Amino acid sequence: MTASLGRLFAVAESYPDLKANQNMMQLSEELTSTENKVAFARQAYNDSVMSYNNQREMFPGSIIAGMFSFLPALLQQTLGLSAMDTAWLFLLWSGLSFTVALQSKRLAGRVSPRHQLAVGFVLHAAGVLTMLGALDAHSWTRLLPGFLIAGTGSGLLNAALPLLAVESVPAARAAMGSGAQQTFRYIGSCAGVALTIAIATSSGGGLAHGADIAMVVSAGLAALAAVAVLVLRERA
Repeated sequence: MTASLGRLFAVAESYPDLKANQNMMQLSEELTSTENKVAFARQAYNDSVMSYNNQREMFPGSIIAGMFSFLPALLQQTLGLSAMDTAWLFLLWSGLSFTVALQSKRLAGRVSPRHQLAVGFVLHAAGVLTMLGALDAHSWTRLLPGFLIAGTGSGLLNAALPLLAVESVPAARAAMGSGAQQTFRYIGSCAGVALTIAIATSSGGGLAHGADIAMVVSAGLAALAAVAVLVLRERA
């Protein structure tokens, strides 16, 4: 529109009589006003999309990072594992997440980032649910299947989120979209850790029972997130 108006006004400048015509002057004012309204509406839409995407970036951090950031402390307190034993155990989850995120590039063109995000949430929910009762049974081996499933889901999420963040903003603002994604993921992670600690330590049935409740909450939120990602209209 801007380019077309520029050509129109250039033509008008070449014909003083046309430029001075009352109808031409009124048309010029209306076109300028319309252009300003479109620019304002575009900015309002971009701000709305950015707000939506920021909230979307916070949610995975709240669900996943919150649970798996406090879980090492729970393992040490309930199972008596050392810090080194816990680190080796969590290397399975984090290493698999890293590997899956790297290999997710093979899904490009076949699976959209939005569907990849939904699958990641579902796998996280399934993985967390398989760990229920493991702490109460004092069995770290019962955690292994959950770590494998949830680690795969985490990798899919970590690969999909940056793509969605960059795609949701104009190409010239890709760096800003990536920066906002990282910022709000950390904010979500902090909120998730606080929520997990509050749930696990206030159940009244001990840390193992509290951990099970936190896992159920985390799995439920992940399932809701998967449904929301598939049901809500994709915004870009």
